[in-house]
Amino acid sequence: MDKARDKYDMLEARAATIRNHSLFRAQAASGLGVRQDAATAKNLMDTYLRNAADALTSGNPASAQNDMSRAERQIEILEKILN
Repeated sequence: MDKARDKYDMLEARAATIRNHSLFRAQAASGLGVRQDAATAKNLMDTYLRNAADALTSGNPASAQNDMSRAERQIEILEKILN
């Protein structure tokens, strides 16, 4: 369970960097939307991370690992878009 929590923490840190990226902040401040693929990946990332957190809280590391793997794929997509 500790390994799963460590992985979750690392993914959440990467996700926080994405959420705070200037592209998302600037677009939101100007009232503009972001690219559709980026918006979809960000929403999926947030959903999978929330599901992973819920699974960790309820003591289901297998489900958490599954959701974290899904979240990581979305994070990788976003990192490519933003870098």
